[in-house]
Amino acid sequence: GSADEEGDGPGGASTPCPREAPAPPPGSPTNGCPGTGPAEAIFSGYRQGEGGHSTVFVELSDSVKVVVEKTKGGMSYVLSGTRVALRNNQNPLLAMDFASNVESAQLVPEKDAVRLRIQFRNDVTPTHRIVRQGRGATLEVDVPPK
Repeated sequence: GSADEEGDGPGGASTPCPREAPAPPPGSPTNGCPGTGPAEAIFSGYRQGEGGHSTVFVELSDSVKVVVEKTKGGMSYVLSGTRVALRNNQNPLLAMDFASNVESAQLVPEKDAVRLRIQFRNDVTPTHRIVRQGRGATLEVDVPPK
């Protein structure tokens, strides 16, 4: 990791969480893998990569369980035990002007969860991961080019 990244892994690097991690031992910090909340969705954003790759991300106050659902023209990521910290973070991220497969992304509050809804231009299969960072975690959804 670079000097400006806060992490708790060796050398300050962030640590990816395994998709199905065993339950942490009693008394361990709750920002481990996986988390059950409660957590806050602090910030959502979009990063344009090279060659049409892009990443939609949600910064969280803690790691949470993520349930993926395929939707018409997109994917939804349900973040259990999460709430949106600021109402402004519910506004859609519009990415139509970027050379990527992401059309838009939006955090939608639900009962005891937040849904990250991503619409795509083309039929793609994104990958996702929760990455521990400092005292919190980030959901990263990597979207391939078409």
